[in-house]
Amino acid sequence: MLGVQTGRFGSVPESIPFLRALDAQVVTYSDSGTDPAHLVAIGRAQTGITFDTYCEEEQRLGAELVTVYPSDGTGFEVGAVSLPKRAEERKQAEDFLAWVVSDEGQALASSIAGQVPISRRLADNLSQRLTALDIAVYGADPEVESLNRSLEIGAWQAQVYAPRGCTPDEITDSPAPACGSVPARDSNFTRIVLGPSIARTGLLSLAAGGIAVLLGSFIALALRFAPRRSLIFMPFILLPGLVPPAVSAETLMLLEAPAYSIWTLLGAVALNATPFAAVIMVFGLSSVSREELLAAKDLGARGPRVARRILAPALVSTVFPSFAVASLMAASDVSASTVNAGREPYLAPLARHALNASSDHSLALKILALYLAASAITALSLTRVLRLKRASASPFAPSAHAPELFGRVSRALGAALVLAGLAALGLIAIVIYRLVVAFLSGSPQTLLFNAARESFLVLLLVVPIAALIGFITALSNLRRMKALNTVALLGLLASPVAGGILVHIIHRRPLEFAGHVLLPPLVGGGSPAGGLIAVLIAYLLLALPAAHFLMVFALSGTRDVRRATEDSGASRTRTIVHVVIPMRRGRILAALAALSAIVMSMSAPAVFVVPAGSAFPAVALIPYAAHGSTGHVLTFGILGGASALTMLALAAAALIPTLRRPHV
Repeated sequence: MLGVQTGRFGSVPESIPFLRALDAQVVTYSDSGTDPAHLVAIGRAQTGITFDTYCEEEQRLGAELVTVYPSDGTGFEVGAVSLPKRAEERKQAEDFLAWVVSDEGQALASSIAGQVPISRRLADNLSQRLTALDIAVYGADPEVESLNRSLEIGAWQAQVYAPRGCTPDEITDSPAPACGSVPARDSNFTRIVLGPSIARTGLLSLAAGGIAVLLGSFIALALRFAPRRSLIFMPFILLPGLVPPAVSAETLMLLEAPAYSIWTLLGAVALNATPFAAVIMVFGLSSVSREELLAAKDLGARGPRVARRILAPALVSTVFPSFAVASLMAASDVSASTVNAGREPYLAPLARHALNASSDHSLALKILALYLAASAITALSLTRVLRLKRASASPFAPSAHAPELFGRVSRALGAALVLAGLAALGLIAIVIYRLVVAFLSGSPQTLLFNAARESFLVLLLVVPIAALIGFITALSNLRRMKALNTVALLGLLASPVAGGILVHIIHRRPLEFAGHVLLPPLVGGGSPAGGLIAVLIAYLLLALPAAHFLMVFALSGTRDVRRATEDSGASRTRTIVHVVIPMRRGRILAALAALSAIVMSMSAPAVFVVPAGSAFPAVALIPYAAHGSTGHVLTFGILGGASALTMLALAAAALIPTLRRPHV
């Protein structure tokens, strides 16, 4: 595309005004050249620049598309293939590639995939089709194009994509321009793209955090003070937190929300962050004891006064921590911000693109440092909430005295909760209907088996390892526990983006010592187990700190029992096996189920290392969402969300019988 404009206008500087005018009309830059034709076919874009083969494919499938070849000239691409040095079965791979580029292989690709053959011995080859167009064709000399490529990309980045970069005088026809190069290698590009991306991501995440706090406060109050019978709708309200934001964005677009709109993106990430804000606020409200409420009632205080004097301070104390966590969750999204962000880059997708574009990771490392700093600030704000002395054994238990203390307020919360639950059920019904329609067309059916198999494999390997390590750390003494909690909290908050970047950078190259390869690259083509090992490592970074906190909760209240048993002569191992585990069996099972739900619902950090063709639902749905394949996105979203919701239901079923105390 850039080479065509250079050919049309005679030089790179002369092509910039046209490219700027074109950029003003672009709704999104897709990761794949196959996407634009389909996005136009389904109505998400009015026009697209793509390869004619995919336009013809959409026409064959029934789309009313018109393929237009510009009269002032066009270009072409010839696909290439490479064989990694570390590829196994190298001889067979070389034989296969030799067959693919043979006349027989090209003919088969032409008949099945619509690819245009380049062999002049085959009918309707590339040379014949270009001649038949009877227009100027640019890019015929690959050596000239390769020399201009870096200059063209650098100029487009600096003058079009990030317009505060080089001035026109700085862009020359030299193969080594004064400024502008491929993104990962150019510090000037890093500066001019990183700053606007920080501002854009910050504004989006702060707005999403504010919305999440407002919605989360309603959910927290309803959990504690709405009538118990209305809480049956709560799981459906919390469901957006169990699926990647790209699924929520797809659902909003089913309701006619505009594609590639900041408002659609904001709604999706805010809905995803709301349950996390609600959980923190519930913990804050749990610091209000049953005795305090009963004493207020005995003194004749009415509901509004109790709410103002007792509940409001507890809720307000959690506003900033919940806002910080919700904002960080929104900033850490890499699904909706990749698919629905339009043409402007956000931080997490920018880091992912930088990692995949070059072996120079300077831009990704700067973004990693930003997320570490944001995670540290958020962790500090959360520390106070975690140190609150909970007056209730279960923060999520509703107050038995709410109706008589708060009267109409309690009933209003219950009614609002029912309405919100019915609205959520309506959205779920729409999603299921669209999924059934997609299934009847036969498109997503083949995905389910692979998705279920890969999900089971990830959970089978990640959850037990993380749970075992979390169990061990949860048994630490009090001095170590404070340090462990700090590290675990920082790790939990930073792992989605910073952890994914770190795993990619470390495992992109082989680990060597004294000239010997200790560990082959785990990311990229030819990786062991098809790249699955890197995915498991990435999810372990997320699961380990989560498992620590879940096991701390599961084992809370056992310290005195362990000490007494060990003082009576029992070994520590015997105490754990015969006393602690039976005593907290229900809570431990609940922790395992909750940990599985967390892994199933997160796209990051695995999205930074995931191999092509992965079927893990939270990751695999991203390329389908970018392609506009609604049925596939909903298939993966419902599979992942339903699995996470089932895990949480199992956690609740295992946890409830262990809560013997009456709750406020």
